[in-house]
Amino acid sequence: SPKLLLLDEHTASLDPKTSNVVMKKTKDLINNKNITTIMITHNMKDAVEYTDRVIMLKEGEIFMDEKSKNISERDLNDLYKLTI
Repeated sequence: SPKLLLLDEHTASLDPKTSNVVMKKTKDLINNKNITTIMITHNMKDAVEYTDRVIMLKEGEIFMDEKSKNISERDLNDLYKLTI
């Protein structure tokens, strides 16, 4: 099995229901196979829900590096505002 999985906007064109199914199956696969994963997404809710750590870039620089469990719903709203 692979040592690294790169997911680049892998649910971007899916409807919400299908996206949730794909995300849950992806997380199960990652956990069962113990695969290090890099997920590139604009969906901050998914980033927090399905990862252990979130690193956010702005203008090519890291402006946030935090464990997902430490990010609140309010933080998500504030972070979204910073990216638009």
